[in-house]
Amino acid sequence: MVAGHVEQFQETLTALGSEGWRLVTATPASDVWSAVLEQEVTAGDRYGAVSQARIEVRDDDGAVTTTVLDADGLTVTDGVVYLRRADEVLAAYRLEDLVTVTWQSGSAYARALAQKRKDHSRHGESWSMVEDEQLHREHGEGWSVEDMVTEHQRGRGAITSRLAKLGLETPADSPSRRSPGPR
Repeated sequence: MVAGHVEQFQETLTALGSEGWRLVTATPASDVWSAVLEQEVTAGDRYGAVSQARIEVRDDDGAVTTTVLDADGLTVTDGVVYLRRADEVLAAYRLEDLVTVTWQSGSAYARALAQKRKDHSRHGESWSMVEDEQLHREHGEGWSVEDMVTEHQRGRGAITSRLAKLGLETPADSPSRRSPGPR
């Protein structure tokens, strides 16, 4: 909740607005206004990356504790900060107890995913029946896992997991027996 005389209140709202806060309600009481503000952060992306709130709270003894929550929003009302995911309230803290609330977007996951895709362009994609048949054929022809990694543009773990799911043993690391030429 933000409160103050009109000029102070307007300055505060302008500053908070530039930081991603939005006004939910504002109530005048003579020349003093109070407002409920809300801040939205980027929710999860299509790969499931979720924003996290890192909260530092001072207890009655002055000790600071840190909590990290997968959250996509924060609401401040009546001196209480509510962290939530979708419409579920995950935690509530008195405003005066908060030391900091910082957001870490799902971008760390996105960067890791981009790096994996740089190395293996099909990382994270679903397997098709055609690819499963191709793995069966390659396994029968004695291909090494590294050759399958190169052919399918997926990581070693993805190949070995898929082979196991198909009931095929992971080939021992051996020299390539890959058939030459395009497939």
